[in-house]
Amino acid sequence: MVAKISAPKIWQHVTQEQDAPSPVHAMRGSGWWVFHRRCQGQHQDCKRNHEGFHAVTVWNWIQQNADGANVLLNGLMVLVWVIYLQLLLVSFARQRRSVLHLDLGVATDENARCILTNMGSEPIYIAAIVVELCYSSATHSFIVTDRKEMPVEEANRPLERTTKGPLGSGEALDIGSFNDLTDRTRGSDAQVNVLDDLVSVAVTAIAASNQAQKLVGAYKRFNISRCQQIRRFRADSVTTRQLRGPLNRRRFEALLTELDTQ
Repeated sequence: MVAKISAPKIWQHVTQEQDAPSPVHAMRGSGWWVFHRRCQGQHQDCKRNHEGFHAVTVWNWIQQNADGANVLLNGLMVLVWVIYLQLLLVSFARQRRSVLHLDLGVATDENARCILTNMGSEPIYIAAIVVELCYSSATHSFIVTDRKEMPVEEANRPLERTTKGPLGSGEALDIGSFNDLTDRTRGSDAQVNVLDDLVSVAVTAIAASNQAQKLVGAYKRFNISRCQQIRRFRADSVTTRQLRGPLNRRRFEALLTELDTQ
């Protein structure tokens, strides 16, 4: 005789819970679930209709304003080309701009050589060298273009007795020592020949650039210090001031005109 063993009540309870439908499955057959799915479908249809309506609206606006948009784009393109052309012109003018550099070399005393270098890409013509002797109470200017310290019989060529002449790109010109530059000023005024009271010496080189159509200049001041009765020269700036513009050009023209009348 086989005895029948009934399942525990707790197992029967778990089995009944597993067999029972979930709330979601229970709602799928209800009217609420049908209404929910229908609203989702209508929302997606409205979204697709809205996107299609927006695309059509943008396309219609582009077609209606095609002429104005075309004019605007053409104007922007012209503006870009004008800016690009301006940059090209500025770069071209900067490359052709003359740049002169003044510096001293060989020594730092009165025998130091004053060197003029053409740092531009175009050749220039050195027209004049102007020296300013600066004292504590006054300043005197002199044109020292010609090398008066060189005797005529020592010059192999006449051009060796002057600093005038063309100077190519990257070339340097020795315009004389500071002792030579100050000696070239002698004879004009007995008072300024007393060089012991000098505070500084300023050198200005005047040149013609752009096929001798414009006058430009370079300026640098050299301060003087004394050590055991020896005058030491030192530039007050590493760079050389470039003199350009209509005001400097008129001043140079007046100076050269005065030189020609002497």
